[in-house]
Amino acid sequence: MPPGNGRIRPRDVSAGPLLQPGISRHGRAPDPACAVVRHCLSSSVLHWVDDHPAFLRERRACLRPGGRLVVSCGGRGNAQDVFLALRPEMRLARWRDYFRKIAKPYFFHSPEEYRKWLPRCGFKSRLVRLAPKDAVYDGREGFAAWFRTTWLPYTQRIPEPFREEFTAAVTDRYLERRPPDEAGRIHVRMVRLEINAVRVSTGAWSPAFRRFGRKATA
Repeated sequence: MPPGNGRIRPRDVSAGPLLQPGISRHGRAPDPACAVVRHCLSSSVLHWVDDHPAFLRERRACLRPGGRLVVSCGGRGNAQDVFLALRPEMRLARWRDYFRKIAKPYFFHSPEEYRKWLPRCGFKSRLVRLAPKDAVYDGREGFAAWFRTTWLPYTQRIPEPFREEFTAAVTDRYLERRPPDEAGRIHVRMVRLEINAVRVSTGAWSPAFRRFGRKATA
């Protein structure tokens, strides 16, 4: 970080999270180490979170008025072709018992949802959009390696001696739908949800925010 462009605030989080649960839902004042942050960046993480409005409320508690929130995560339609290969394989008698009562691991939201959540949670939207991304892998083995190491909520439910068999089966199904290009590369159509928003002052919140919880002390 260039001199004079910002500060780093160390924090011991061994005793608990940086933000206490319910900081904004119950109207508590922000942690002294929070409410002074100018920028908050979340990259390739938020699609693992099941409650995005709660995330927004907690980020507002950290940011000073005018502070920026920038998010890039998986968006609606992300890796859809992979799911179309994965789900039929999961339903086969060979594997279905391993996936009974599996919790939803990913949460890919749309710009329309965020355009409602942002003002309700104390933010003014500058940019909310879906951005297509072409992920490219080096042949069948490259795709299989990515699936094996990235789709862990699914692959880890399979006993280790059978994981390669499962990975190979899903890979074969995917290649039936999306064969390699002329150079032998495998393409996966990914979708990123990109958000750029600004924390507004207390008085500028949408009245609809009350449906999500009480206001925090700014």
